[in-house]
Amino acid sequence: MIAFAGLTLVGACGETTGFSGALTTLRTAWFGTPDQPLSRERIERLPYASISAKIGKGPRVLVVLRKFENQEMHWETADRIILVTRHGRLIKTVGLPDNIRDTELPEDDPLASGLHHAAFPVRFRRQVDLESPRRFSIPIASEFESLGRRRIAILERPYDVWLIRERNVAYGMSWEFANLYWVDSESGMVRKSVQFISRRFDPIDIELLRPLGS
Repeated sequence: MIAFAGLTLVGACGETTGFSGALTTLRTAWFGTPDQPLSRERIERLPYASISAKIGKGPRVLVVLRKFENQEMHWETADRIILVTRHGRLIKTVGLPDNIRDTELPEDDPLASGLHHAAFPVRFRRQVDLESPRRFSIPIASEFESLGRRRIAILERPYDVWLIRERNVAYGMSWEFANLYWVDSESGMVRKSVQFISRRFDPIDIELLRPLGS
């Protein structure tokens, strides 16, 4: 069993500023003001798969799929911020004040196998490279647990999901944090997530608007 002292539902130990010094930079990078309102009609007109993303109190912005390769989805904003996901997990970012430079998944990620059918708790280990502070091959141990079934709406479309919490410990950094995943109860697809990439600012809130191939 992993020890997780002082964790809240989506919390972090260490410096948590909720933007602080990064606030101005983030607001500028993520369009500064909300983009034109997102709507289901607008998303259906797009020729691309798409997500929306926001950090803290910043605006929720549209992010479109630019590349899909080796199960990795490269999502890009109009200002060329890039979020790379694999089965819903953020594994790399480009253009933010702090970034995940890379993630090594040495074993099957439970998110890939479908947490809607998992027998909890589920344990997992991965390694990440961080940009600031520059650190390589940081081992992260995680443990998944179910918080029960939920019904959510994303741009007026309802989904039945399982809410899954992933408690994480980054060894050698004195950093503990928790990610949340709303997993489709039928397909196992991650419909929504809240994931940390840094101790310096709030987690990234992602909603899947239009899956690839839909």
